[in-house]
Amino acid sequence: MRYAKVNAIKGTTVFLTGVNPRTAKHVQFAIENGWWKRGKEALKDLEDALSSRIFLKIFVGKHKVDFEPEKPPENREDSYLTFLSYAKESGYNPKFLRELDHYLVTMTSWTNPVKDLGMYLLNATDKLGMVFYARDRITNLSKKTRPPHVEIRYHVVSSIVSCKGCLDALAAIVNEVYGVGHRKGKIDLATIRSDLLHHIEKNNNKLWRLLKDHEKWINKMTTYRDFVIHKIMLSTPPVGSQDDVAKPLKVRVPSKPLSINTREEEQKKVSWIDAGEFCEAMIERLQSIMEIVCVDLLRLIESKTYFPI
Repeated sequence: MRYAKVNAIKGTTVFLTGVNPRTAKHVQFAIENGWWKRGKEALKDLEDALSSRIFLKIFVGKHKVDFEPEKPPENREDSYLTFLSYAKESGYNPKFLRELDHYLVTMTSWTNPVKDLGMYLLNATDKLGMVFYARDRITNLSKKTRPPHVEIRYHVVSSIVSCKGCLDALAAIVNEVYGVGHRKGKIDLATIRSDLLHHIEKNNNKLWRLLKDHEKWINKMTTYRDFVIHKIMLSTPPVGSQDDVAKPLKVRVPSKPLSINTREEEQKKVSWIDAGEFCEAMIERLQSIMEIVCVDLLRLIESKTYFPI
């Protein structure tokens, strides 16, 4: 069995890309006169997979399978770590993720927690993709959608929750790689929640300093996430006339979380940000933190100071 994506269907030949289970390498392969000829439904599934670019679980069995060598990271168009994420649809496919993807599937010696790191990275890119999606939905909504400001608020809240999910996945990588040993709620980059960064300072001062630059923002988003999960709905007032359907409706987000029943004089004390710009700034921060964690992981792998390869 293997998970693979369908690249093309030509006559009776289906071309796929997946992971060779015997060598653990990315490969391209073709199946000729395969099991899909059993019926139209199987072929329809393959065609749907081709159009939607999803993974299929393929049974190879005794069919002839021809493998091509894996391409090096700099020559590959994508990474399996971003393949299922909307982040890739928005053009996010950095080289450091392609390099990590390459190492994680081609390393010949495995030690814990290597097998978990791929899942954490998938989770991080998945959640980052959800923030990309929220931004795109917010910026493309028109006033023809009723009530648009309610839908925008939905996507703002989704982006905040997904942002925290991405940070938690990156925290899990740091916790495992540096053997901190925190469990559950203590696996957190937010210093208002955990002393994880304090432990990193002892083990890798450079990594700590890079993450320290984002400490205030991480704490802010952690607080924001707690608010939108546990408090009454977030205040996101619409801006401009709702009668003018030719222009997108603008919605503002408070710089710190405020509910709709917060007194007006208190609401005037905070700055207000356009919802689309709020998500864009969130994406930029997450990309920076993602790169810090992943490049550090790459350094450890390449220097062979953490993983035996």
